[in-house]
Amino acid sequence: MGEKQGHTPGLRYRWISGGAASAVAVKLDLAQYGPDAGPLIYIDTGSEHPDTERFLDDLEGWFGVAIQRVFSARYADTWAVWEGERFLRGPMGAACTKILKRHVREGLKIPASAPQIWGYTAEEGKRAETFRKHHFGEVTCVFPLIDQQVSKADCYALITRAGIKLPAPYLLGFDNNNCLPCVKAEGARYWNRIRRHFPDLFNRMAGLERDLGYALVRINKVGVFLDELDPEAGADDDTPEPISCGITCFIAEQNMGEAA
Repeated sequence: MGEKQGHTPGLRYRWISGGAASAVAVKLDLAQYGPDAGPLIYIDTGSEHPDTERFLDDLEGWFGVAIQRVFSARYADTWAVWEGERFLRGPMGAACTKILKRHVREGLKIPASAPQIWGYTAEEGKRAETFRKHHFGEVTCVFPLIDQQVSKADCYALITRAGIKLPAPYLLGFDNNNCLPCVKAEGARYWNRIRRHFPDLFNRMAGLERDLGYALVRINKVGVFLDELDPEAGADDDTPEPISCGITCFIAEQNMGEAA
């Protein structure tokens, strides 16, 4: 892990994923507890869209607080993990998530009692509870967006209303600003979108799938290798989700202290 930081007991740990939801969750937490209550931390996997750095810089201006970057000292990016470990994903998750994110977080030696702020949205209550149960006794979870019923669409609107351009993958129709590509994705629609916008990544993954003998896409619960995937499967027009600010969005904006 790089850039190891010292920690003071009682701090809140605010995780920035590079996406809209975590940004809004952190903004809400900053408004409630202030910038001195704990660090803002971004785990750099080395595999995000280049526009993510621009987004992080914009967020620092919005927050008025610097974002700490930490990273794995073992692998430079997701491709190094997949090729080095000879593994993409399994029932327990993806190798890249475990090594590049979880192990890096564990290396920070955060006390189990310290609140950690996560960007699960109002639609993700079940996912958040699964995460909480999985890390019971190890992580004190705080979900500001769920607590305030802030949806993913609200997050897009709040970022846009703050004068910040959403990360490029959102504008290409992707649901998240995750690593590119993301091996946790099983849908034909996702992988054909990768094929259209990032053909080099698609072709590289197609080769790696064959090398490892594992197909990522699932169609009717059957694995389909990328080099056999119908380019029209899961077809869509890459239209981004509409951006609108409903009542929960306006309430969240007030809670940030940003409403006119």
